[in-house]
Amino acid sequence: MNKKKFFYLLIIIYLFSVQANSLENKIILKINNKIITSFDMKQEEKYLMVLNKNLKKIDKSKLRNLDKD
Repeated sequence: MNKKKFFYLLIIIYLFSVQANSLENKIILKINNKIITSFDMKQEEKYLMVLNKNLKKIDKSKLRNLDKD
């Protein structure tokens, strides 16, 4: 019986200790009835960094401005 209690206790501790990661998705721009969200901007950042490795050295605010363009 003690093994079952211990096992259930471990499961409960694990469930409470797991961190949930989420990305807040906000509307950033609306251009010609097309909505640009923060998720789209993040994907564009990743895409630009894959194309040009030097963008990793650029400040985040400048990179966001490049994303908008």
